[in-house]
Order: sequence, then structure tokens, then C-alpha cells
Amino acid sequence: MLDFLYSETAFVAVIIIILFIFLLCVLALIPAHMAKQRGRSYWGWFIFSVLFSCFLGILFVAALGETDEHRKFRILEEERWKRGLFTNESKSASERYSDRHYPISIQMKMKKLLALCLASILAVASFCK
Repeated sequence: MLDFLYSETAFVAVIIIILFIFLLCVLALIPAHMAKQRGRSYWGWFIFSVLFSCFLGILFVAALGETDEHRKFRILEEERWKRGLFTNESKSASERYSDRHYPISIQMKMKKLLALCLASILAVASFCK
């Protein structure tokens, strides 16, 4: 009676559903990352994007913009950076920039994400054989 569950088409359907859910979660990372950069809730926007649409999440996050707290913090950091850049001319470059934290570039994150996607596709392909 349940022989159809073990057929090849059912297996392919399950793999397609798993890949769809994986792709949905990967796409939901985009508005979540945008929200984090603007001082908003990462997980809140991730869940919103999974439940509704990543495109709606991107539009809403872009329309809402930065929070007031994040904007104040960013302006203060920019002012601190400008003062440090123009007033610490006697310090060496390594001393001036040693306390700054540079985020990982978007390209590095995309390379890691691409490697993860390729690894999962290869794992699924090897499992299907």
C-alpha cells in the first residue's frame, strides 16, 4: 500500500522539496542581512522573509531604513573616525587603524554561500546515485 513512497519519483519529489526549502532559507538571508546592517532584528526579518517573501522583506527593510539608534551610532562612529584620521597624524598607520573592526566583505560571504550550495548539491547528487 505504501510502495509509492519508495518509488523513484517520490524520492525525487522529496529532494526537490528539500532543495526548495533550502533555497527559500538562503534567499531569506538577504533581507535579514540588510536588516542587521540597518540596526533591525536579524531573526525577525529572516522569519518574515521565510513566511511571506524575501522580495517583500527586501522592499520593507529598504523602505524602513535605519533605526534612529543605529543612525546616531553610525554618525558618532564616522565623526570619531574623522577626528582620529585628522588629529592623529603623528601616529603610524598601524596604530591609527588597529582599533577598527572591518566587516567581512560581501564577496567573501557570497563565496562561502556558493561553496555551501555546491557542497549540498554534490551531496544530494551523490546520494541519488
